Amino acid sequence: MRSNVFISGGGVAGLTLALLLAREGLSVVLAEQSRGPLSLYKGELLQPKSLAILDKLGVLDDLIRTGRKVHTIHMRELEEARPSQERPAVEAEIRFEYGVLGAPYNYALMVPHEKLKSCLEEHAVRTGRVKLLRPGRCTGLVQGVWGLAEEALVETGSGLERIAADYFIGAEGRTSPTRLHMGVRMRRSGYNHHFLTVSFPSPPSLDDSLILSRGGRFLGLFPLPEGQVRTVLLIKPEEYQSMRSEGLESFYREYVSLLPELGGYVHQIREWRKIQLMIPFRSHADRYVSGNMAILGDAAHNVHPMAGEGMNMAIQDADVLGSLLVWLRRCGHRSPAGLTWYERVRRPRASYISRLSHLSALAYAYEAGPWEWMRTRVLQAIERSPYLHYKYMLNVSGLGLWPDSPADLMRQAGLWPDRRSLSEEERLRMRFSDKDDYPWLNLGEEEAP
Repeated sequence: MRSNVFISGGGVAGLTLALLLAREGLSVVLAEQSRGPLSLYKGELLQPKSLAILDKLGVLDDLIRTGRKVHTIHMRELEEARPSQERPAVEAEIRFEYGVLGAPYNYALMVPHEKLKSCLEEHAVRTGRVKLLRPGRCTGLVQGVWGLAEEALVETGSGLERIAADYFIGAEGRTSPTRLHMGVRMRRSGYNHHFLTVSFPSPPSLDDSLILSRGGRFLGLFPLPEGQVRTVLLIKPEEYQSMRSEGLESFYREYVSLLPELGGYVHQIREWRKIQLMIPFRSHADRYVSGNMAILGDAAHNVHPMAGEGMNMAIQDADVLGSLLVWLRRCGHRSPAGLTWYERVRRPRASYISRLSHLSALAYAYEAGPWEWMRTRVLQAIERSPYLHYKYMLNVSGLGLWPDSPADLMRQAGLWPDRRSLSEEERLRMRFSDKDDYPWLNLGEEEAP
């Protein structure tokens, strides 16, 4: 079997890439080892940059019909509860608005992960250019001359398939056979906390995202379609076994102590097996490309889930890599050196988002009073400043990248005067343009790989 591109892994990254390539006329073989939907929690919050990409691929309208829009990130810092209090006192209310980004992508979208995958797969297969091997597990690549891959070996339900292709892409996730074949190293670090995540029916009062924090506790609530809410609770590693031993009452108590309105709703979780334990870590590959092979998504980088960026980074990887592969084929450039453009665009952006997610994690990782006070102070400073507010939402959205200057860090701490509001020209200048996303489109024939 032969195709223009072989993709190992049929998650969001692999499916987005397959759909983009197929819509542009390339043939794709995609191998996915799972036989059907997975029960493990994966990312569900689509950020504005991802929405723009999915809109370009013709799937956004379908996703909006099955998703739930998020317009505001509400953050509520709570005081330590006193025995006489019926509900926790609110120390600070903070709001971050997607609306500051301007239309048309001035919102995020919560979509159940398996529904997103199903939508992408349906559109990809419908093109007639995607051959889906399921179950199909890539067990290795056959190396040819000059270090290039010539074939992928795929175990299917009916035996071994040998797939020849021009390019071989690893989208398998954290344990990537393609990455191992490329000899790529991953730098990995862990955290001092874990998460519990589960969905259950939502109280009517919860109509947008809400993040509650008190001491070292963090509870994220994100509305899903059909009256459900996705919840993420931060715990200490040693608490998991004690909570399991005590039973579900300990789990219910944590939720209701932070938001009493969850009483009667969280109690609809009747079994511990419905609750998933997430152990966060941070990792990044030292390179994304080798010869005619490339990795994307979790195979290339894994970030702390606090900012919900992992899935969005995968979609943005697929957009840049797919657009590059299409351009290389159209221009007749067969040299694998052209793939390095993908790494040059995506790796610095992934590094920056990884650092932002890491800082978000550290903000909730410690319970000391001064640490909590500083966290609240910084978040309030960002919310109140039109300049800092826009920068924060721009970076979260993926629509641009605007690092903080030393003066910005001092502004967030209240040690430096706030700057004036941003002009429309400044807002637009800091967004990614086509030249930023796809710099090879501006190359002359003599500069092309």
